[in-house]
Amino acid sequence: MGDMLADLSERASAAQLIDELRALIRRARQRLQGV
Repeated sequence: MGDMLADLSERASAAQLIDELRALIRRARQRLQGV
């Protein structure tokens, strides 16, 4: 059971990192486009 919880928390943090990276990329694109 503990292993499952650890796996879930790792996935959640990975998804969070991906979301943050996407937000950064979005902002960078907007800056490049001069929006």
